[in-house]
Amino acid sequence: GDPRLVASTLQFLAPKLADGSLADLLGSYVRCVRIRSKNAEAVEAAGCGASGADALGAIDTSLFENDSEKELYEALSVAYEKYDKDMDLKSWIAMSSPLVDPASNFFDGTLVIADDESLRANRLKLVSALVGLADGVVDVTELTGLF
Repeated sequence: GDPRLVASTLQFLAPKLADGSLADLLGSYVRCVRIRSKNAEAVEAAGCGASGADALGAIDTSLFENDSEKELYEALSVAYEKYDKDMDLKSWIAMSSPLVDPASNFFDGTLVIADDESLRANRLKLVSALVGLADGVVDVTELTGLF
């Protein structure tokens, strides 16, 4: 690789590693990956689609029971306007960082694997949409042991 690219990437990442914001960001993605893999049958039944954009498009906002679901959906919608599977790491972090608080609030205030099948499916679509933002940019499945 290009040593200048490596140096500029490390310079960019160093403060994010030091202040914990990168760990918070990646932790949100890893949590979603874990939920999807532990509930693979429910994800399949929910019809989350082949991509995160498919999942986002299939979400039924009328099923939201709390503000954290709406907040995450709105943040995901903004992020998908900026998403490009060929974006660089810096752009991906900039796009994804605003999702940390909405994702945290969602997990703090929402039971993803709800008893009600339609709620569970809708919430799994939110989780799938978040995971989809890493497609082609960062393989968060490789990070699950770190968080």
